[in-house]
Amino acid sequence: LFRSDYFQKITINPNKSGIIEIRYSAKTSDLGGADVYKTLPFTEAKIRAAFASENNIVQSVNVNNKDKEQTSVLVRIKFTYFGKINTAPAFSNIKLTYYESGDSTSMIYQLPPDNNVPNDLNAVYTFELPAKEITRSSGTVKDNSVVYGLKPEKVKSGISLYANFKQTDKTIASDNSGNNKSGSEKKEDKEEGSCGLFGIELPIILGLGYAFSRKFKKKK
Repeated sequence: LFRSDYFQKITINPNKSGIIEIRYSAKTSDLGGADVYKTLPFTEAKIRAAFASENNIVQSVNVNNKDKEQTSVLVRIKFTYFGKINTAPAFSNIKLTYYESGDSTSMIYQLPPDNNVPNDLNAVYTFELPAKEITRSSGTVKDNSVVYGLKPEKVKSGISLYANFKQTDKTIASDNSGNNKSGSEKKEDKEEGSCGLFGIELPIILGLGYAFSRKFKKKK
């Protein structure tokens, strides 16, 4: 039995940039040669127009319509900032939250209600996070990823996919790097301090030496 598929994986880097990988399919007979089916594009031109923005670069598109029964699409998108994914038309109705507090982060990906969802839809959303520990989520946790398997009625009514997680040490170091000096800068500070101290000590040493020599001459 054929089902319409929609698989989406978002990988978020410590600096909040990342990659979106999407795979979806539909019955070729349902497409009927159309460019778009149920809001999803099925030609390269339409796909690039739907997923691209200043924040989102479409790196690759693969439309496979060799199978007479189904047409499938693979899209890979590189984004600069997670919070601006929805600047592309295909994501424009999605509400995004990425809130950081100390070493904890909350991520919310809110899908709006959508009555165009096929009744046989099999949807899976995966988020790979810059996390050393995922403390809470509305999906299934595996290592540093959260997977959300959604039934058609859930997608139709709208749903929030969320995760709370502890950031990796690399993420924290990256965020705080602007407040820390490099090793070379620290070394320079230390050397400048030593030179300053020696500048104070040198006249004292020379003065003591001069006084001692005069005293020694008088004794002679």
